[in-house]
Amino acid sequence: MWNANAPRDIPKDEAYAYKDYYPGHDYVDVLATDVYNFDYEQKDYEELLSLAEGKLIALGEVGELPKLEILAAQPKWAWFMVWADWLETHNTLQRVMTIYSLNETLTLDELPK
Repeated sequence: MWNANAPRDIPKDEAYAYKDYYPGHDYVDVLATDVYNFDYEQKDYEELLSLAEGKLIALGEVGELPKLEILAAQPKWAWFMVWADWLETHNTLQRVMTIYSLNETLTLDELPK
């Protein structure tokens, strides 16, 4: 698995285009990205999908859970992992319940034993 920061347009916050550091398909089965500050940019999602060429893409780390409209516009994420402390401090209980209750979201208790 290869994991990079999502490209950002924040001054003095270094995160570059995925293609600049991607090692290639011979070395990677899953391409993941970290999304900070609720920065779910559609152009970054499309760039990662294009680079993946059909391989899985994932949200390696997130602080704020994606909203329903983001998941609808970006449906190919295989999984997400939210920072444990941010689950409660940067997400409303309603958003947590909504996202974890989606049919598309699998939780530990739903996995085969």
